[in-house]
Amino acid sequence: RPCRPAARRAAAPAAQSPAHVDKDNGAFAHGFLNVLMATSAAFQDEASVQEIASILESNDPSLWSLKGGLSFDGKTLSADDLNDARSFFGSFGSCSITDPLQGLQRLQQ
Repeated sequence: RPCRPAARRAAAPAAQSPAHVDKDNGAFAHGFLNVLMATSAAFQDEASVQEIASILESNDPSLWSLKGGLSFDGKTLSADDLNDARSFFGSFGSCSITDPLQGLQRLQQ
């Protein structure tokens, strides 16, 4: 049964971060950090559709960092910024526990 999200809050599936092509089925998967950063850009920075799409589609780990907050392409979100962005959507999920953790570990290296 499909989700019926409240206005400006939606549940969405997300995968490891950053975005990637699934090795098993070849489908493109948005990473959960992509979703969080894009949400912040949309609601806090009033980014354009093209800017939001660029964040969601980014699969270049060199553009992402977890040092001093969540950073993408030079834009850093503090813990408070992340909490604010998180308030704009209901949830995200992943079919795997280990894939998102491994994605975060790669970003910390």
